[in-house]
Amino acid sequence: MIRSLCWFSVFHGSLALETETRPVTKVVNLLEGMQSNLEKEAKEDEDTHDKMQCWCKTNGDEKTKSIEEAQTKIKALEARMDELTATSSRLAT
Repeated sequence: MIRSLCWFSVFHGSLALETETRPVTKVVNLLEGMQSNLEKEAKEDEDTHDKMQCWCKTNGDEKTKSIEEAQTKIKALEARMDELTATSSRLAT
């Protein structure tokens, strides 16, 4: 019985050692590490993307509002310019 246990432990130990050093195991471990890194990078990319979307939306809204205000001001200035041109021509005659 003890002899069979010794053989079992030696055999089991050699299988464990073989499993750890097999090229396939190395590749599997490498792929698992790569998958873990890719998942981490994907999360970081998603966070960066969300921040950029927020920045673009905020700045886009501000720029749109600024453009609308500038266009309104341009129209008001053009109207004032027309008034002053009419006044100037009226005073010149």
